[in-house]
Amino acid sequence: MLTRQTFLKPCLILHLANEYAGDHRPAFGALLRRMGKVPGAFDYLVWARDGGLFLEFKSSKGKLSPNQQAFGEELSRIGIDWHVVRSCEEAIGVLRERGIVR
Repeated sequence: MLTRQTFLKPCLILHLANEYAGDHRPAFGALLRRMGKVPGAFDYLVWARDGGLFLEFKSSKGKLSPNQQAFGEELSRIGIDWHVVRSCEEAIGVLRERGIVR
């Protein structure tokens, strides 16, 4: 579990709620896109003063969708780090490698 004491440097962690449930009318989907919904955007953005990374959580057999593959390729093209992780422990390991958590 991550607590304030776990972090080695100030950072911002955002969950990008890019999915939506319930209202599936085309007009609503168009509204979400105008508001900034990006098809394939990964689950979490972790940002610290010295840069950031995206995390996409998948099950043990989960695969990136074509939109997620395209999103990852765009991140790589512009030099932003991203990782597909299969558990919270794996995500914490990525954050530990980046010097964000203990």
